[in-house]
Amino acid sequence: MPSTSPLPDAPGPDDFQALARSSPWRFGTLHFTHRPHDGAPVEAWLRRPGHLEVLVGGERHVETGVPYSRSVLYFEEPPTGLRRLLPRRSLRPGGRWAAVPGLAPRDTQSDPPIVPPQDVDPVRRPDGLVLERPFAADYDDPMWHDYRWVAMLDPVELSRGVEVSEVHTRERFGRLTWTATCRPLPATSEDLGDGYDPRCSCCALLFGAVSQALEFTTGDERAPSQAEVAGYPSAYWVSLDVETGIVVNVEPQDGDRARTAFTNEIHEVGGLG
Repeated sequence: MPSTSPLPDAPGPDDFQALARSSPWRFGTLHFTHRPHDGAPVEAWLRRPGHLEVLVGGERHVETGVPYSRSVLYFEEPPTGLRRLLPRRSLRPGGRWAAVPGLAPRDTQSDPPIVPPQDVDPVRRPDGLVLERPFAADYDDPMWHDYRWVAMLDPVELSRGVEVSEVHTRERFGRLTWTATCRPLPATSEDLGDGYDPRCSCCALLFGAVSQALEFTTGDERAPSQAEVAGYPSAYWVSLDVETGIVVNVEPQDGDRARTAFTNEIHEVGGLG
């Protein structure tokens, strides 16, 4: 659905979190350079769905498919009201879903087969940003090294269980971004599950006491000491590229984990195919 109103000039927390939900539906190809705080730059070319090439240290690597199992939508039958939103090529005779070629890992012959979220129109706000993602599925791009890479390309984990404040617009490398203070929140109870929910607790976008509590069970001898946890960042400055919705900068506001910082410089963006 095309947007009927422009994006806000002065975004607030709800706008920031809507942008964080929107990446799978905002671009199809991306050329960028990833600069981790403590590692070599990585030049990358992403083509959705399921194709990533990276150039690092003079060597080119290709990753295809999607990591593990959190990246696709599965349907036994079209949910009520959804059939009209899906392309005809996603249906088999008799109404069951057909797999989209090239998305699933080679050894996956799923039944029911796979529908990528990009083939489903999410519930959008009037400005086109995503209000509600379909069936809470995360469309994950190919992974390079760890899930932080996946999360920065689709930062839906910033849209829930995170206190967002001090949102403002700025330019980074000549591109419009929305920058905010992001503070991960613990769940108020186990049943509600309303706290910060990173894709992977060991490599969360917002690494800190909350993510480490998810990583280690009570009494785990591998768990960090109280002194270590006290030194972790409690909040981050996070910048989202407005055109694509990806994370282009993460920087801890406090604590001693400077290596959690990174920057992405976008060179070229292509639309959904």
